[in-house]
Amino acid sequence: MGINEAIEKYIDALKTDGKSATTVKGYAHDLKLFGAWLDDISSKGGIPGAGVSAVAKNTLEKYAQFLKTSGAAPATANRRIIAVRKFFEYLAKEGVIETNPAADLKTKPVQRQNTVKWLDRNEVGRVLYACETQPHAGLLKKTRDKALIMVLVNCGLRVSELCDLQLDDLDYNASLLTVRDGKGAKYRKVPFGKSTQAAVKTYLDMRESQSSYVFVTERGDQTTPRAVQHVVKKLSEISGVDFTVHSLRHTYGKNIADETGGRLEVVAQLLGHATIETTRIYVTPSMKELTKAAEAVEFE
Repeated sequence: MGINEAIEKYIDALKTDGKSATTVKGYAHDLKLFGAWLDDISSKGGIPGAGVSAVAKNTLEKYAQFLKTSGAAPATANRRIIAVRKFFEYLAKEGVIETNPAADLKTKPVQRQNTVKWLDRNEVGRVLYACETQPHAGLLKKTRDKALIMVLVNCGLRVSELCDLQLDDLDYNASLLTVRDGKGAKYRKVPFGKSTQAAVKTYLDMRESQSSYVFVTERGDQTTPRAVQHVVKKLSEISGVDFTVHSLRHTYGKNIADETGGRLEVVAQLLGHATIETTRIYVTPSMKELTKAAEAVEFE
């Protein structure tokens, strides 16, 4: 089987397994780069024969070394090495190749540091103020944007979960919000606080759309991740706070971790994480915290 055919087979398998579109796109990109590298060295006589069965362990080690010295960030190089490792693991499991030449492929050692960004209370306040004072925006848009930011930062939803949120998912009596189809098609309930409820109610009472979705565009259609990202980018510019949609989810995770004394199982359940390892970033000092500590002890 040719390398490109094998990559297509693997990408189709990822889609069938329910991997997110972002994950599938990432693997496709990384493996396309690997395929291009193989084609290049093959044209120079670096690989005898053809197809995935001709790819030997030493060839993959050369590729890993190429990535580690290519100038790419260590995290990027390691991600591409892991993509190749999982790709050949799949081919071996499916019987496309007899043995897995990538089984011992090693990533570049990197000291684990937390580069995730979350906002402090002052920054969140500035963002919410920007919602209410953004120029050239009508009252409905200002109200919608504030409700949208409140749900993201106070409920920790992913942008896709926010867009899919429906009116029936809001339980004001129980103060719970239901995510029916989270990452990995997982269902969960999230606390829906009074301040966030009030912001959402104000928006819903004001809008005229009959849509079953909570957040809609000015035309009344279901909002999209791209539309939400556009709102966030605008608010970032107005408020002067550098943040993204995911920064708000991280802010929620960090605040829950701090409030519960670092109980990762609580944070994982609220965020819908599959493993505790994903949640560990919220109890790992951020670069901002490390910088603040270093500045505090710096000699002048």
